[in-house]
Amino acid sequence: MNLHFHQLIKGTGILSLAGIMEKGVAFILLPLYTRYLTPADYGAVELFLILLAIMDIVVSQGMDSAVMKRILYDKGGQPIEAYRPAISTGITYVLCCSLMAGTLMILFSGRIAPLLFDQSGYTKLLAFGAGILLCQATYKVMAAPLRAAQKYATVAGISFIIFCAKLAGNLICLLYLDAGFASLIYGSFCGGVVSVIATVFFARKYLAWGFDRDE
Repeated sequence: MNLHFHQLIKGTGILSLAGIMEKGVAFILLPLYTRYLTPADYGAVELFLILLAIMDIVVSQGMDSAVMKRILYDKGGQPIEAYRPAISTGITYVLCCSLMAGTLMILFSGRIAPLLFDQSGYTKLLAFGAGILLCQATYKVMAAPLRAAQKYATVAGISFIIFCAKLAGNLICLLYLDAGFASLIYGSFCGGVVSVIATVFFARKYLAWGFDRDE
């Protein structure tokens, strides 16, 4: 009982810290944003990120939790090879859903951009938004086996890498490239790309590519 309680506290603490790091870039850079961005700029970006968060729920459909359930309860105790088809199927499914949603976002960017940014000159940002959506959705599923295997330190390490990537992307785009409010989107895109690369590296022994209709 003490062992389970210790694992619970350890896992909760590390994963909570990982979540704080993933979301902490905006909080840390808030004084910088208030200096370089207008309230309207910041509001437009936040509205865009909220849209991406909603779309992420739609395209992910809880697949990361479903993969974890498959590993821990349906195939618990079996070797990695036993649940690789479930992981690959989840990744492929989410990847296809993200590609479809991202394609629609790009196709209708001319109509969506004026609603979000109050002008039509930022349609290219919708393409970066599609990339963010794709990376976020696939990252969560690919990280599921790490969480199921209680690789908490690895998950926290990946979150720290994502944090640094977002922070560096935001600072470079805002201070050196003078990208304005778009720097927040570019930074999120950098973090998304790095999250996929880092997760593939650390979770590579759990991953396989394919689609199993039975799964």
